[in-house]
Amino acid sequence: MENLLTISSLNKTYFSKKKDVEVLKNISLSIKDNEIVSLLGPSGCGKSTLLNIISSLDKDYEGQVDCTSKLGYMFQNDTLLEYLNIFDNITLGLKIKKIKTKENIDYALSLCKKYGLEKFLYLYPASLSGGMRQRVSLIRTLVLKPSLLLLDEPFSRLDAQTRLLIQEDVYQIIKKEGISALIVTHDIEEAIAMSNRILFMSSLPSSITKELQIPFHNSPLKRRKEKEFSSLFSSSFNELKNASK
Repeated sequence: MENLLTISSLNKTYFSKKKDVEVLKNISLSIKDNEIVSLLGPSGCGKSTLLNIISSLDKDYEGQVDCTSKLGYMFQNDTLLEYLNIFDNITLGLKIKKIKTKENIDYALSLCKKYGLEKFLYLYPASLSGGMRQRVSLIRTLVLKPSLLLLDEPFSRLDAQTRLLIQEDVYQIIKKEGISALIVTHDIEEAIAMSNRILFMSSLPSSITKELQIPFHNSPLKRRKEKEFSSLFSSSFNELKNASK
């Protein structure tokens, strides 16, 4: 399969007058077509920094980042604009990029219909649940037709039950649209339930300490019922515990 993203020998240091902080050290990874990969590591280990580098929000680093795909970035906060209705929020990126053509508007409408948003298009974000807001945020990203999604802890602000349902929702949408995803998380169950592979990151200066292949090919809710799920959780917990030292 084609590599959509390849990172080689990446290093990142924050410089200040008082103290330089080495954040990322010798990071190398790749993301293939139609693959979901999770970055799992302790809080503050530089996972979000890595996403910012991949998305070119941060260009101050050493190493090589080769990305052959069109990127979409979904943040922790849904970042919906409260004064715009749902459809205007969804098509905001098209407007900003000056590509709000009839073809792209029709595509946006087709996604809304396909994923159950057509009845909510002229409501405002305040009237939606947290889970529905995340769905709107995802569709807004998909409207720009990315081939690789960057997701920065997109479920962390949801309650436990909603989080499980939205993980299922997002997984199904990613698979149906045939795109790849790189997910930043510190939730072990989420990483196992969503991913084809998990990359474990250490504490600062952060490096990738292990890669774990996930043997499941079914949906997140079904994965949690698999016999191997608990053993994968245990081994992942131990790896994360060791990485935090």
